[in-house]
Amino acid sequence: QQSTIIGAFAPSATRQWATAHDFQIFENAMEHEAELPSFTVGYKNGFLPRQDPLTHLPDRFFTLEYLLKQMPIKLPDGNKGLLARGELGDSVKKNLPLYDVSDVNDQRLLSALFRDYTFLASAYLLEPCDIMYREKKDYGLGRQVLPKNIAVPLKTVADKIGAKPFMEYALSYSLYNYQRIDPSKPIIYPNLNLVRSFAGSQSEHGFILVHVAMVANSGNLVRWTMETLNSAVQQDRNRFNVALKNLNETMEAINQEMETMWEHSNSDDYLKFRTFIMGSKNQPMFPNGVIYEGVSEEPLFYR
Repeated sequence: QQSTIIGAFAPSATRQWATAHDFQIFENAMEHEAELPSFTVGYKNGFLPRQDPLTHLPDRFFTLEYLLKQMPIKLPDGNKGLLARGELGDSVKKNLPLYDVSDVNDQRLLSALFRDYTFLASAYLLEPCDIMYREKKDYGLGRQVLPKNIAVPLKTVADKIGAKPFMEYALSYSLYNYQRIDPSKPIIYPNLNLVRSFAGSQSEHGFILVHVAMVANSGNLVRWTMETLNSAVQQDRNRFNVALKNLNETMEAINQEMETMWEHSNSDDYLKFRTFIMGSKNQPMFPNGVIYEGVSEEPLFYR
């Protein structure tokens, strides 16, 4: 199926304050295009990835997949994971190979690797802070060096997709971190599961996936925004009114989804996983930034 690229909105040249924009907007998501970036803005996917995220890494990354599955504080079977036992750091050092990802060009796999390496990086760096916070309600210091078996492949993958080698909201924590329970059904909260987590709690599940359910409306947000702008350029008042009405209804739907946040996530639990989504810039747990072993001898600061 071929994709139609919607022409960029170009306001009338008679308005001196108006400028044209060259940003490409796709009419369909082109799910089978392996080399097209996962992040594209379109009428179908909005700001979500073109394809549902990978839920499991290929077998060549078995140990990375295994560590991520064993990582959460609470495992699906109720047992304590590596973070709960304070064993993640040692497991990374002893067991994780230095994977060569230089040959990976499939955008869906690159996105999954970025999500997974950033999850592991944040868990590794902030594990001591989580332990101290649970014991003393103080964060203390994080690990100041990210080992090369995380740092090197993370930097390689980040460069390939044009990202920074640290966890971010869209490409890591939330919008590329969902699984549809039934792939034939829409992206709505009851049809979603998490792929990766830190706490393994229902509150973390709800906190992340309500965001996904909100952004699932962004395809219509893009569609009706473009329709509003284009009808204004063409001075079609009736078409403009319809588009603006639909745009308003889409925004209301997003807000209604947002209002369900505390139904699905207990606000008292937020600090139980907040530690792991902190950055390394202007944070007391990383006063001198983080050394990325095998990448930079100078400390790096992100978010």
